[in-house]
Amino acid sequence: RFYEFKGEITLDGVSIRDYDLATYRSYFS
Repeated sequence: RFYEFKGEITLDGVSIRDYDLATYRSYFS
C-alpha cells in the first residue's frame, strides 16, 4: 500500500491525518 502525506509529520504522528500513515511511519522511526 502506498501512503500520501496529508499532514505535517511529527515525532508522535499526531499531526498526521491518516492514522495508517502514522502506523506505517512507526516502522521507520
